[in-house]
Amino acid sequence: MPLSRSELEALAAIHVSQPIPAAALRRALASPPFVPTRSLFNLRDLGAVPGSALPRGRFYRSGALDRAAADPDA
Repeated sequence: MPLSRSELEALAAIHVSQPIPAAALRRALASPPFVPTRSLFNLRDLGAVPGSALPRGRFYRSGALDRAAADPDA
């Protein structure tokens, strides 16, 4: 089951110095707005964020889009 907006916000509010529980992290990364890929890290569909005004499937964000150029399947 995908995470709700409030669940995503609660995870985002965890301070960077604190670990996110492994089960919560796995659930988050398997839920929209995260998009699983083989070579890209932290790829998100900005339109899939609950309550987003952006259309789903059109705007993406990643921490390392430069890897997409090196992987034709990305």
